[in-house]
Amino acid sequence: MDPEYYHTGQLNEKSDVYSFGVILVELLTRRKPIIQNEHGEKQNLSNYFLWAMRERPLEETVDAQILEEANGEGVLCMARLAEECLCLTRAQRPTMKDVEMRLQLLTGRRVAPRVERAEVAQPHSEAAGNNGRGGIAPLIGQNGSRQFSQEQEFVSSLRVPR
Repeated sequence: MDPEYYHTGQLNEKSDVYSFGVILVELLTRRKPIIQNEHGEKQNLSNYFLWAMRERPLEETVDAQILEEANGEGVLCMARLAEECLCLTRAQRPTMKDVEMRLQLLTGRRVAPRVERAEVAQPHSEAAGNNGRGGIAPLIGQNGSRQFSQEQEFVSSLRVPR
């Protein structure tokens, strides 16, 4: 929950940015929002992550499988984006539009044109390029395997309009 909400009692678009930062941290660390620290005490994952990013190497902060499967520079950029989203004051957080643009740059894409978004919104159409298979074709890798790395799954989820 947005830390400023506790002081103001008001949520706004920057509150959503904070919540998105929490989700990014959950994905990067593969942990729940409340964790147990080394002393067995419950701790907020966001606070732990911000501390760990300052005090520990990235390899000790981010989940090993994520580091194994993803580009190291991409993971660092994603971790820094999560840090920005988790800033305590709303004014220091990026807008969701900024977050979207940075994620698209990370995935090697620019902002999707409206035509492409319309095609994604109609997953059963021939125009979407999946031959009526309900969107499964884009999920199958080049070797025909349905096994998906977490990075590919995360990137794919970014392309689906909410």
